[in-house]
Amino acid sequence: MRSAGALVWRFADPGRAGVVGESVDPADIEVLMVHRPRYRDWSWPKGKAEPGEPIVAAAVREVEEETGVAVTLGVPLATQRYRLGSGHTKEVHYWVGAPVLAGSIAERLRAPVVPAPRGEIDQIRWARPDAAEAMLTRRGDRRLLSELASHARAGTLLTTAVVLVRPGNTFGCGAPGRGGAARDPAALVRADADEGVRAAAAVAPPGAGGEPATSDEGVLSRLGVRHAFDLVELMSAFGIDRACAARAAGARRTLAPWAAAGGGQVLVVEGEAPRGTATGAEPARTGEGRSGPAAVAAASGLVPPGQSRASGPLTQLAAEDASRPLPPQRAGGGAADPHGLSASNAVQPDAGASTGSDWVAALVRSLLVRTRGASLLCAPREAVERGIGALRGAMAPNSQGALPQDLGRAQVVVAHVAHHDGGHAVIAVECHALRTRRAPVPKEGQGEGRPRAHARSKRSAGPR
Repeated sequence: MRSAGALVWRFADPGRAGVVGESVDPADIEVLMVHRPRYRDWSWPKGKAEPGEPIVAAAVREVEEETGVAVTLGVPLATQRYRLGSGHTKEVHYWVGAPVLAGSIAERLRAPVVPAPRGEIDQIRWARPDAAEAMLTRRGDRRLLSELASHARAGTLLTTAVVLVRPGNTFGCGAPGRGGAARDPAALVRADADEGVRAAAAVAPPGAGGEPATSDEGVLSRLGVRHAFDLVELMSAFGIDRACAARAAGARRTLAPWAAAGGGQVLVVEGEAPRGTATGAEPARTGEGRSGPAAVAAASGLVPPGQSRASGPLTQLAAEDASRPLPPQRAGGGAADPHGLSASNAVQPDAGASTGSDWVAALVRSLLVRTRGASLLCAPREAVERGIGALRGAMAPNSQGALPQDLGRAQVVVAHVAHHDGGHAVIAVECHALRTRRAPVPKEGQGEGRPRAHARSKRSAGPR
């Protein structure tokens, strides 16, 4: 049984704004708790994942159903496992959670939820950690609270995220049409996908010379289109506010639903970094017209170390991301520095190459520097492998989770990044896969009636 939830926090002082990397006294925050009348106890908001639902989407949905608070997820916390009376093992995944920003892309992408019935959750309360500890009855819940307090003291309550994803299935790799009938990708999906992209003004149209339909570069298949829509929930759960795509058509169209529904913009990055100065660089395509990576770098204020401000394959990031100061981080390890983020361990900006085949690594390094929000890059397999290599070079000594060697189709790797004045480092990694599957072809003689639609927020009985 898979369940998910979050320890949602906020500052007790409503006028206080969070700063990435800031060490926070646990006494200065409040945590969100729910009361379950059936068990007569206080606990954290959580609930069962629905069939085919990504576990992170289940976490944010259940929190909002039980508390009315829409949240985005930060670093993962310890997974709780225990045996139920029925003999089944229940596994509950938790994250650090924070209320979504009003008017953000993440908020606009959230589907309406059905509130939990009062017989299941009859009270919600914001409580200081010391009061919450006295209210909790389960040892596992108290351990989670202690873990949250450790993140507060270490300055990792607020982190950024860098997400890598491979495009959904394309006609270059998908299954053949049923009955041997030939499929025309343009007739099936190109028109609708391009129309959605134009309406959002978010993703560049294909180049005039055409693009190869190989591997991750082809037009999305029906399954790939489903992957693209399912990815929206996962992107919303982590609060993605910056998205980049390789020039391959599959990568661009995988992000089209997120851009169209949330009003976000996707920067399309060329598959090879420019050589030389801005005047001689091949421009990249964006929804706002043609602007090469060099021009993007100049606008953003972020450039790879060792490069001039006129070169480098960089995303269109806000200038304040680079200029915003970070608070000092206490030196030393132990409880105050659980991930080894002291100045001696911090990952410093890498002076790696930003031309040729290393454009992805340089791009990922520039995303790691961001001190707010969450960024995503959708790219073909070979590019994602190089991006994973860049993340591996930024891992903290005591980081949680392990990076994969590569990703399958519609698979996602999320790197949570901690910042302080000594640098930045990846302190946690998690991998997710969209659970969309091809519907089985009915065998001869079987009925062809449609199955009943799954109730999106139908709440089943039993412990959550």
